[in-house]
Amino acid sequence: SSLDWLRFMHTPNDYRVSREPIARVAARHQLTYVQTANAYSNILEKLGENTNRISTFRHRTMELLYSRFDTTDPTNTRIGDILETHANAVLKTKANIENVRELLQYASKYGWNKVRNLHGMGEVTYSRMIETLCNNHFIIVGEDKNIELSPEIATLLL
Repeated sequence: SSLDWLRFMHTPNDYRVSREPIARVAARHQLTYVQTANAYSNILEKLGENTNRISTFRHRTMELLYSRFDTTDPTNTRIGDILETHANAVLKTKANIENVRELLQYASKYGWNKVRNLHGMGEVTYSRMIETLCNNHFIIVGEDKNIELSPEIATLLL
């Protein structure tokens, strides 16, 4: 089948996979979540037979997506380096958050609504923060406004 997110598009030095959530792909292709996840597992199993390829792919992906950050672990990036001054100040003073990792862990533990409701955050500041995190590939915001970690970041935090 033509599962875009599963299909590795191959040119001599390029392997890519889209970041569309499994449930959305399954619905679009009229498959069950389990069928889609199984197909993905089969691809990963085949890739596991050549771990050097996976390592190379991950390294290239991290360089491509996070070249302006520490590509080994971009979550160590100070929030002041990517967020606006006001968001940085609110996160530091109200939640003692210094870097992206701490922000993502805080949101994971308490939920994004708690981040949104930090005293002084405001809707505009929160929206810009989410947009910045999304544009820098730390999170993915679904059509339903659900916020997830990007796959690359999830592998660092799990």
